[in-house]
Amino acid sequence: MHSTLSQALSLHFRRPPHLVSLFAALLMALISSRTVNLTLLALELPGNAKIASKYRRLQRFFASFVWRGDEVGRLVLSLLPLERYTLLLDRTNWKWGRQNINFLTFAVLHQGKAIPLCWTLLEHGGCSDQATRSRLLTRLIALIPPGRITCVLADREFIGLEWFDDLRNKRIKRTIRIKENTRVGGMPARAYLGNLKHGQTRALYRKKMVFGSMMQMVATRSLAGELVILATDLDVRRALCEYAKRWAIETLYQNLKSRGFDFERTHLTQAYRLSTLFGLLSLAYLWALLVGEFKRCLEPLRQKPHGRLEQSVFRYGLDELAQTLKHARADWDWYVHLFLAPYRSTRLQL
Repeated sequence: MHSTLSQALSLHFRRPPHLVSLFAALLMALISSRTVNLTLLALELPGNAKIASKYRRLQRFFASFVWRGDEVGRLVLSLLPLERYTLLLDRTNWKWGRQNINFLTFAVLHQGKAIPLCWTLLEHGGCSDQATRSRLLTRLIALIPPGRITCVLADREFIGLEWFDDLRNKRIKRTIRIKENTRVGGMPARAYLGNLKHGQTRALYRKKMVFGSMMQMVATRSLAGELVILATDLDVRRALCEYAKRWAIETLYQNLKSRGFDFERTHLTQAYRLSTLFGLLSLAYLWALLVGEFKRCLEPLRQKPHGRLEQSVFRYGLDELAQTLKHARADWDWYVHLFLAPYRSTRLQL
C-alpha cells in the first residue's frame, strides 16, 4: 500500500525516493491517526524501527523539507476539471503558547468545497495587510491566469484602497463584504442600505465609489438581524448567492482542525515547517473529498429532516480511507489512482 502511493507521488513531486517514501508514509499516517501530533504520527509509520527513531525521522523531515513554490496548488489544479475558477480568501488564527499561528489562504471553490491553492503565514495575530494580500495574489495568478478567474469572494476584513486597486488592475472581479461604516460616495454604507428588515434584499441602482473602485452595492439583513453589505463587480442578482459560497473556506478550516486532523494541536512553530504541514493536510483533505464523493455515488448518504447529510462528504471519505488502510483492502490502489491520476472525462468529479 505504501509503495503504491509512493510511486504515484513520485510522478508529481521530483524529490529523492527516500523523501517521497516518507511523504507517502506521512499522508497515510495523517489519515489513519487524524492528528498532527508527531509522536502519534510516528506510531503509524511503516517499518520495524524504534518509535524514537521514527520520531526523529519526522523531525528531520520537517526541518529540511520545503515546498518548491506553490507545487501543491499546481497539483490540485491538475487534478480538478475546471475551466474557470471562483476563489475564496480567508484567514485562520490560533495560538500555541505565546506563538501566533496565522494562515492567510487562497482556496478554489469546486462543487461547494474549498481546496487550498496557496497560502502564507503572517508574523502576527490578527488581520493581514494589503501588501501581504497583493503578494499572495501575485503567486495565485502565476497558477491561474486572471482571465480564468470568475470572482474573488472575501469577508469584510479584506478591504482597502490598495487591495481593491490591485484586484481591479489585474481585471479580477470581486464580491467583498464591506463594513457598515465604510465611506461610499461620501456617506457610510449603512446610510444607503441600512433600513432593511430581516430577510429583505436591496441593491443600489447606480454604482458607487468603494475604495477607489466604481462597484455595484447590494445588501440584505440576515435572520439574526445582521446587516450584510457587499461591494461587487457581478450582477447584483447573483452577488448574494455567490457570496454565500464563501462559507466553504470556513468549513475547510474546520475540517483541517477539530473535525479532521486537529491542526491546532501541532507543536510546530517555525513558518516553513507549518507551511509544509499545511500542504500535507491540504492533500489529505482533497483525497478524502475525492473518495467521499466516489463512495457517495455507490452508497448515498442519508439526508436528515433538516436537509443536511448525516455525515459530511469529507468525513465519509476520510473514514473510508482509514478503514481501507486498517484492513489492507484491495481497493486502496483504486483510491490512489482516484487521487493522483490527472482528470479525465471518465473520472468522477467532486
